[in-house]
Amino acid sequence: MRRRLYCICITTALVFGMSGCGSQIPDMMEEERAAISEYAVELLLKYDTNQDSRLVDLELLEEEPKPTATPTPIPTESPVQDSSDEDDVPVTESEKVVVPGGDMNATLGLDSDIAFSYEKYQLVSEYADIVNKELVLVAEAGKQFLVCDFVLVNDGAEKQTVDMLLENIKYTFLIDEEVIGAQVTMLSNDLATYMGILDANESCKVVLLAEDKEEKLTSAEAIYLQVQRGEEIATIQIK
Repeated sequence: MRRRLYCICITTALVFGMSGCGSQIPDMMEEERAAISEYAVELLLKYDTNQDSRLVDLELLEEEPKPTATPTPIPTESPVQDSSDEDDVPVTESEKVVVPGGDMNATLGLDSDIAFSYEKYQLVSEYADIVNKELVLVAEAGKQFLVCDFVLVNDGAEKQTVDMLLENIKYTFLIDEEVIGAQVTMLSNDLATYMGILDANESCKVVLLAEDKEEKLTSAEAIYLQVQRGEEIATIQIK
């Protein structure tokens, strides 16, 4: 394009140079001059390097990278919780409900003529043996004894021997669902170690003791006694 513009400029210069050398430019009509001027202006504008060119270099177009589309993020949906899964949630120990039940006489291994019943409970700091008054149990500082009173009655017509040491029996208290083992003492009326003979229609009071913090025992909402012998289990409510 520059070469063509250069030729045009040379031609124009020659025209004006010839006029300066004495050559005479042919007479032209005003319309012809205007047409030539307009044509010259169009040529100058067309090949002017300062004007923006609308021509596109194909090689540059091929080298220009194509714009990449920005991926649209796809929102993920939260998994819907199946209400049926709630049934599979394991139940913790604190959520278990203790229900009294079981045959206490059979669990204790008592004769069918011996009746066993619960009377009452008390919280004490000291407990003395009903036979030997010198034998006194004293609770530790800040603790108390939970003393549960029971009654053994011979409802039969003959004497009955009661020996609670013949079989391995486990006694545990559930205090607000916390397990506390019963104490084994030297008391003459301790149910866990009781041995005696009951005549017909004779009764005997026996006890079971457990020791724990005074605050826990006094504020307990529920207390149960659970007795286990082998696979047999019986539970009664104390409070």
